[in-house]
Amino acid sequence: MVKIYLTIPTQFDNNSSSVTGRGGAGFLSRSFSSAIVDLLGIMETYNVNRLATILRQFQTLETAMAMTAMASISRRGFDVPLPGELFERFRLECEDALHQCAEISTINCQPLIESMADQMRNSGSLTTGMAQMAIRQFITGIHTELAKWEFVRVAPRMGQYFEQDTLFGKEVYEYFPRSRQDVRDAGSCLAVALPTASVFHCMRVAEYGLRTLARKLKIVLTHKGSVQPIEYADWDKVITGIKNEITRVRTLPHGPKRQSQLEAYSDVADHCLFMKDIWRNTASHTRSRCSDTEALAALERVRDFMGFLAKHRKFR
Repeated sequence: MVKIYLTIPTQFDNNSSSVTGRGGAGFLSRSFSSAIVDLLGIMETYNVNRLATILRQFQTLETAMAMTAMASISRRGFDVPLPGELFERFRLECEDALHQCAEISTINCQPLIESMADQMRNSGSLTTGMAQMAIRQFITGIHTELAKWEFVRVAPRMGQYFEQDTLFGKEVYEYFPRSRQDVRDAGSCLAVALPTASVFHCMRVAEYGLRTLARKLKIVLTHKGSVQPIEYADWDKVITGIKNEITRVRTLPHGPKRQSQLEAYSDVADHCLFMKDIWRNTASHTRSRCSDTEALAALERVRDFMGFLAKHRKFR
């Protein structure tokens, strides 16, 4: 199923009063400013069928007026007042459209219809050509309003990554609260085909994990002979400190505790090597872009890394 990511035009915000539909701007913002919906959901919430009906009715009426105008010009050489039957039909269509617009929260089409109706009421001698032009302007106005709404297509298999709070699992969500927004953004960027941005957020998530791990292992880092807080050290230094601790554990006397630590630490070393590759490749190749495949691989590896840390949160 094709999924669509919706963006709300700037004039439609929660404080706007320009939308008079049943849901209003607040309804739209709450529902779709940050959501994925399928095409059926768009049709139902935006009342696409109702809007299409209005446009179809006026297009049919415009065609009838065009034929009448052409016949009149052919016979008399000039346009004539709108015949009574078409005038009444025009009036009824405007009234019906105004009523239906109250049910359409997608666009603010009521002013467009009122403008068209005003031309009908205020013109002493509304010709067929004038009425046809009014309808054409209305249809063009609707098309202009619709063009303000933008949609980003999300491939069916990628919808699962969009705005998922627990994309990396419930344990990661609970144990690394500061990483929640970046986890969510990493998945959302991947879903909307922004792989490089996704890797950026994955790096931020991994950084939370690496620094947490370094603190758990009581890594001591130095800079120019002074102790350096883990928060201010770069990735390479943090990863090197973790690897040095793994090397130290391997020198401990044999025993159950050493064996248990080595089994866990071997996984840490593997993860850290991959994290270092991500850090080095991204830092050294800022002019290149990541592919979707690379971004997905980074996300899955960081997810495994963070899941490992959450599972072994009582490290040591």
